[in-house]
Amino acid sequence: MSKWTAEYVRETLKDFDNPDKETVFITYSSAPEDIVSTIRDTLKKEGFENIYNTKAGGTVACHCGPGTLGVLYFNDGPHKITEKK
Repeated sequence: MSKWTAEYVRETLKDFDNPDKETVFITYSSAPEDIVSTIRDTLKKEGFENIYNTKAGGTVACHCGPGTLGVLYFNDGPHKITEKK
């Protein structure tokens, strides 16, 4: 699972490739500490400065379920997948 989550972070950063690296949030409903640590380490390697762990609220946890995990940051550039050429 740790390998997959690190890959998730790297792939997300490829798709949304102009992040504001000042602040990022690791948000989850429930996640093992080793998974959160892996994501934190990956984000540090990618140059993020302020990394915050946040618990998902009741609405997100209820609708998405246990094991929900997301990485949230501001992205100033266009999304590659939806960009029209």
